[in-house]
Amino acid sequence: MENIDPNFSIFRRGQIWKYKKSAKKRVITGWKNLNINSVSALYNHGDINYYKKLLYVRDFMK
Repeated sequence: MENIDPNFSIFRRGQIWKYKKSAKKRVITGWKNLNINSVSALYNHGDINYYKKLLYVRDFMK
């Protein structure tokens, strides 16, 4: 643009630029349902009785 119009410029000489360094933050983007089936699918690593054990523990939590 400066080749076409030498007076055109977004930035002006002598301007003082103020800026702040960006930050990277973690946010929660969603929630998962917390039920016996989802917990069993996420945390079971080879125990065939894991679902039954969760049902047993759930009865004590009520």
